[in-house]
Amino acid sequence: MSSRNAIDLSKLPPLTIIDETSYQDELATVTASANLPNPSPADPAYRIASALCYRHRLLRQKINEQIYGLTLAGAREAQLDHIGMTYYQTLRHAGEIDDDYRNRLQLEPEGKSVAGPEGAYIFHALSADALVKDVVVHSPEPVEVDLYILTHETNGQPTEALLNKVRAYLEPYRPLTDKLNVKAPQALYEYTVEAELHLKGGPEASIIEALTKKRLQAYISSHHYFAAQITESGIHAALTVEGVEKVELKNWQDYQCKPAEAAYCTHITITTKQLTHHEWS
Repeated sequence: MSSRNAIDLSKLPPLTIIDETSYQDELATVTASANLPNPSPADPAYRIASALCYRHRLLRQKINEQIYGLTLAGAREAQLDHIGMTYYQTLRHAGEIDDDYRNRLQLEPEGKSVAGPEGAYIFHALSADALVKDVVVHSPEPVEVDLYILTHETNGQPTEALLNKVRAYLEPYRPLTDKLNVKAPQALYEYTVEAELHLKGGPEASIIEALTKKRLQAYISSHHYFAAQITESGIHAALTVEGVEKVELKNWQDYQCKPAEAAYCTHITITTKQLTHHEWS
């Protein structure tokens, strides 16, 4: 089990607390209730009703967004800090981003069972230091517990000092019968992405290149975790944006990481090539 096995709440559809109505339906209801004799833009009363309906819709949207911001799925920055402190009694690490903090708060109920269950070991290990990015737990033998640590630094390899810090932090939560071993990943694969994009007519190549590089970086970052599967199809999906007709990867191989393995991208090279017109013969 990895810390990333939990559902990413932020990807769920946002809640609608106050039912939304269309602007046209709301305006029709208001004009009918007001018995406006000439419901058209030429009527000043109609224009006032139109402005009020528009402001009412903005107010509905604002209320929905504010209430959604009070949920774990929708909270950001200070809102998420407030939820973490009041509902979970778990403070944010210095420099911890929202996604990592939300993931840790989602695991907090597991920590109430001390560090016996997998989820409890993962929660407490993530709480030990902000450098801990991912954790996987394995019990090869009875009472033997292996805890593998991936970090936010470079390719994810933890230092001996960090491993010792996590081990010391977990000591008060460790069941007396558990023999705990805090370890570095079993394997850290390093890879590069070299892609050539065939472009059709449209925006300048530099715009497409910048967009695809941003999307590819997001894909790579989201897969720098234990047991990630970095695949050609995933990279093709990240690089296929409007204007890209074809993607060619050079010297590529998929990485099917095992539970205590991770892969890290060291370099990205993206080149573009304009497609030539098809000939009749």
